[in-house]
Amino acid sequence: MAYPSKRLKLDNEVPPDIWREIAELLNPIDVVALGETCRALHEATAERTLWMNLLKAMCMEYDLFLPSYPIDEMSATQLRRAALGPHLWTQRVYKHAVSPNVSLHDLGTNVLPPVSTIPFYGRLKYELRRHLVPGGRFLITCDAEHSDRDPRATRDTDIFTLKLWDLGFAGRKPLLQPQLLASREIGSWLEIIHIEMDCSIRGDETLAVALGTIASNSHRCLFRVFIISPHRPNPSFHQLSCLSADISHHDIPPSEFDLRGDKVLAQFGGVLVVWGFMVNLYAVVPLYAVDRRALYLAKHFLLLGDLLILVTRMGAHQYQLSEWTTLPDTQVPPHVEIPPISTLSGSQSQHITLPPHRLGGGHNMIFISPSSISLPLTWDIIETSGTRTAAGFVQSQRFSLSIQDEHLNDRKAPKSASDMINLSLDHVGTYKAPSGEWASPCTTPPVAWNSKVPLTLLKMIPRGWETSQLRPGLGPQVMDVLYWIVPFKDNPPTNQSEDAAGQTHIMGFAALRYGDVFASCTATGRFIVVDIESGTGRQQMSLVDYMA
Repeated sequence: MAYPSKRLKLDNEVPPDIWREIAELLNPIDVVALGETCRALHEATAERTLWMNLLKAMCMEYDLFLPSYPIDEMSATQLRRAALGPHLWTQRVYKHAVSPNVSLHDLGTNVLPPVSTIPFYGRLKYELRRHLVPGGRFLITCDAEHSDRDPRATRDTDIFTLKLWDLGFAGRKPLLQPQLLASREIGSWLEIIHIEMDCSIRGDETLAVALGTIASNSHRCLFRVFIISPHRPNPSFHQLSCLSADISHHDIPPSEFDLRGDKVLAQFGGVLVVWGFMVNLYAVVPLYAVDRRALYLAKHFLLLGDLLILVTRMGAHQYQLSEWTTLPDTQVPPHVEIPPISTLSGSQSQHITLPPHRLGGGHNMIFISPSSISLPLTWDIIETSGTRTAAGFVQSQRFSLSIQDEHLNDRKAPKSASDMINLSLDHVGTYKAPSGEWASPCTTPPVAWNSKVPLTLLKMIPRGWETSQLRPGLGPQVMDVLYWIVPFKDNPPTNQSEDAAGQTHIMGFAALRYGDVFASCTATGRFIVVDIESGTGRQQMSLVDYMA
């Protein structure tokens, strides 16, 4: 007996609004799978409004700047492509993976090729300060250029200028040349000897830029915070606040300069200056009990309310910011003197030491995502061996820092300003490259990834490998290599590369076509690189897009 086929009818059995609400709770790739089950669900999951909401959710999950996408002007296909960006990017990387058990001399035939490369032809200098806003569309730079007011200008009359560029939104081919949206002069070459810059997303539609400039022939550091809304007509940099500091008692320039929410952090030697630019307060924290080897190398600061957490290769240090000082209002800008560390009283602090691991040499790098400004936080410490072993020259130790307090979640501060929190620092595992084909990692600052994209960018070169296939005539070059780790308990490996202790080895490598990456977007496959200009051999900045 033949039974009549039963077709799903959304109008009679499940209202379309219910399916849309269900779809909005899924990952974009799961929505695609849902739409492939039948015609009715395909129609329900093809609505433009659904993909608008999924793109907004993706931007929130991956800490992307929402105005990077002109949502109101995008078609349903473009919205879907943008929402699937992180999934498509990781899949493309995995497709070009090279197993560490395979000779890396053949890597040149399996390099991840870019879809498009846009040279900037001198419009952006490679030595400038730059920040690629998460989302891959907007680039903020600060460099010195000739003054337009003096055609006879020389280097001495160059003007440092803060600029905002539009590269075109991710998911389609970038603009042929970056479009300058806004600029603001900061000071002349003769007035400024050093500049530090950091940027962050402020609210839904605004970017914040913090600058620290050290004046020539003085020990004065001027801190300034600007805000700008790129999506508005004729955007401009508006100065939100400023602070002048006498740093004559400390090392210059600052070894760390970060913008964290409504606070600017600047480290001068063993002292950290925390400036609350929205409330006109500042605090000076002596970084006692921190090994100087770790203090001056790779590290990461987090702020949870008035709690400062410093993560280094030695461990995690927690400081209570209890002694805030009001900025004087008798001067514009307010001026303060940062006292020497010997005169400062120690703040309430706690320390958690990492499990034992090697510390010698300059190749032990700590990798922490720049966008990770809350707990839990995961990072890798890369270690190298001076001798060739069965495990290879390189291994990575992964650690995780989280909050134990039940009344706290990963984004809330303590109940009161005097509370310290119970931190848990766990050793997740040790991961190795078993082939032994890698030389030591380079000491150039690494480019880290958003923790939600399980990829880490490492500047390395295969031992004895000639890269003439990539850059003819230039010989061995430092390569930017992506690697990822598959935890054994969560996802068993397929090539049985565990060691006797059950530790999971590094499971895959993928080399980028270009080395010398200076900035990247974690979810769109866009990179700012230093490239070699064909014909002249000069260095130039380029936008490399591996997706569009």
